[in-house]
Amino acid sequence: MSSKILDYDPHTGITTHFVPDENGDTGRIIDIQDATSVIENNTMLRSMDPEGWGTSKNKEWRRYASVPLTTLYQWLIDSGEPTMNRDFTKFVTKKLRDPDYRKFISAEWMH
Repeated sequence: MSSKILDYDPHTGITTHFVPDENGDTGRIIDIQDATSVIENNTMLRSMDPEGWGTSKNKEWRRYASVPLTTLYQWLIDSGEPTMNRDFTKFVTKKLRDPDYRKFISAEWMH
């Protein structure tokens, strides 16, 4: 059986699907996000502002990465943390150091 689209959010690019099981009695709800715009924006920001300061004139805030929401939600599940706390931040930082996730980094400085 094919999935049925339940919702689409044009702002995030997330499409919510209902995927029925083999019998069609039950199923799962999954979110799929087209992360192309996030990755393209990160690439552009890396080339334009490699230090990540952006518009922070007093240099209090520094940009490091932009991770698609669906990926962030999956990492929260994978981390086993109940909320986005300090341990989750460490988990995300470690993930971002993995070459597979370099595309989510938007500045060249190491966090």
